[in-house]
Amino acid sequence: MTSKVKHIILENLFNKDKLGVENTGHGKTVTDLGKSMSNIELHKENGRKVEIIDNTCYSLVNNGHIELLAEDENEKIRRYNITESGKQAYLDDYYLNQTRKVFAQFIFWIGMPLLTLIGLILGNSKINNENNKLNNKIEQLEIKLKKAESEIEILKTKKTCENTVYKT
Repeated sequence: MTSKVKHIILENLFNKDKLGVENTGHGKTVTDLGKSMSNIELHKENGRKVEIIDNTCYSLVNNGHIELLAEDENEKIRRYNITESGKQAYLDDYYLNQTRKVFAQFIFWIGMPLLTLIGLILGNSKINNENNKLNNKIEQLEIKLKKAESEIEILKTKKTCENTVYKT
């Protein structure tokens, strides 16, 4: 039983109640029973299964948002009327906001760790990239150092050769 179904049932009962109040203003007498809807009418209005309507209405009765006005001997048809707190819940989109809260919490608890993980992966790849650049620079410097060392060796051998030629 979703919050959306609860909201839709409250909407149906709210509109039926509003219509009853408007009809009373035109010289007609509309009782609470006249402003109520049965589970079968709610089923036809919403297209939901009767069992879902019954379970949802049971929950709404327990929450104090609707009241059970009448039921037949076989308990297959029940009539419901919206209460003042039910009207307020409908107007405040109480059940739709409950769904939004659950969705926001889901996003928070799933999204935050996911964003952290993505940040770590991207940060790690940037560090690896920087390490690769440093390793390349170190390799280039090592090559230059070996070249300079070999040039120094060549110069040393030239100098020793010149010294030996002048000594003889």
